[in-house]
Amino acid sequence: MIITLTSWLGIAGAVWYASFWLSRNGFTGLVLETRVG
Repeated sequence: MIITLTSWLGIAGAVWYASFWLSRNGFTGLVLETRVG
């Protein structure tokens, strides 16, 4: 199974985005952001 560079960037971006919201707003902020989209 080969994962493309784009896929890796997408995964890394999602992880960074989640970490950013966790550090800024905490778990509640992350949940709210996810629901709002």
